[in-house]
Amino acid sequence: MVKEKKSRSHVGYTTGRPFEEGVDNEHDCYHDFYGRKRVCDKMIWMIDKGETITAETNKRRSIYWTSEEGDDRTYTLELYESTADSEPEFQTHKSVIQVGTVISDLSNVDYNVFENKIGKNGKRTYKVDFELMTIVEDQLGYMHFRVVVQGKVVGQARLSIEKESEKQDQLSDFLTNLSLQQNGSRK
Repeated sequence: MVKEKKSRSHVGYTTGRPFEEGVDNEHDCYHDFYGRKRVCDKMIWMIDKGETITAETNKRRSIYWTSEEGDDRTYTLELYESTADSEPEFQTHKSVIQVGTVISDLSNVDYNVFENKIGKNGKRTYKVDFELMTIVEDQLGYMHFRVVVQGKVVGQARLSIEKESEKQDQLSDFLTNLSLQQNGSRK
């Protein structure tokens, strides 16, 4: 069994940033829990190209999500990769491709522990704070995801891949890039 590997690509998610008038497209913006106008296109890379990956490697990302009372308690987050030498700053960079969607089930979470308020529409709105833990390498070479709220694992998340052949090719390349190279050779 391979003990360590080197990632052949950057792997990450997008995050929100403040909306810039005259720079950002109005159609791409959203309003966060506090009413601030934002755009979700800045990349956060959790795995760097060339980073050593072992069976103990896990990454955490703090996430907050605005959810209204009665909404589906499923949070989705697109997973991206880039084989560029330096980390692209934005999701729109030509080397950044979506390889899948991480789907987090928050149905077992008590939303009453989160900050909340009554929205303009009269519905209670929750600021759902959680961590998405990514276990990069298990014994079979797969990625796993866990949902952590207030320090406790409260659920799993799964990686969903599009059925299109192009997406399947991208996934195959992504998994190959992630699990390649032990001293420069395939496992």
